[in-house]
Amino acid sequence: MSKDIGKILGNVSTTAKVAAIFFILGKIHFIPALGYMAIDMDIALIFAGIYIFCIVISIILSLVAMFRLNTKDKKLREQPSVEYIKKWAKEYNLVGGK
Repeated sequence: MSKDIGKILGNVSTTAKVAAIFFILGKIHFIPALGYMAIDMDIALIFAGIYIFCIVISIILSLVAMFRLNTKDKKLREQPSVEYIKKWAKEYNLVGGK
């Protein structure tokens, strides 16, 4: 099981991993924010501020990771050569004899 998680996390960028950590931290601060609303509104506002900050940072970092991935994909989207297409078609038995 740990090898599967390692493969999954190996394909994720560092920026996306940091975004996930901020998202989890934000969600952890949401529960105290709700709990302190009945006790002390000032503390509740502090926890709500931390919650909002972590979630916003998570969204920003996720967008940065997606835009970086998109720019890498554009470099890979060049048109394949005719030779490459013929080789691919033969490999998957799409042309010629079977």
